[in-house]
Amino acid sequence: MENLESKSRRLPNGASVISVLGIVSLNLFGAWILKESTQYDLLSFVAMTLIGLVIVINLARFVLWAWLHKRVDLSKSYPLTAIFYPMIAVLSVIRGEVIQPLQWFGIFMITLGVFWFGVFVQDKQS
Repeated sequence: MENLESKSRRLPNGASVISVLGIVSLNLFGAWILKESTQYDLLSFVAMTLIGLVIVINLARFVLWAWLHKRVDLSKSYPLTAIFYPMIAVLSVIRGEVIQPLQWFGIFMITLGVFWFGVFVQDKQS
């Protein structure tokens, strides 16, 4: 049973979506920086700096997830992270990688399925 204080800290759905998008964007940014760090010798100053930045980004993500999960049910927030799949695909294309149409279709189906289950089904049961 939720207490009154817990209910007052709840985020509205729009704020939840924006928060998850921000956290997923940090994840994407960390993945991009980590990929960039592979262009340098592992023990070089630049690589170590980039890897350190990725560690800081992941710590920030951890804190933000903890903050978000105090305010949003896990069953509602976590499915929204499916947006990571199309975002990483777009980043890959920007970096010059080729993604085949069947891969795009798979990304679309996974994202749609997770959103359907996590967002639409949850709302119908409430």
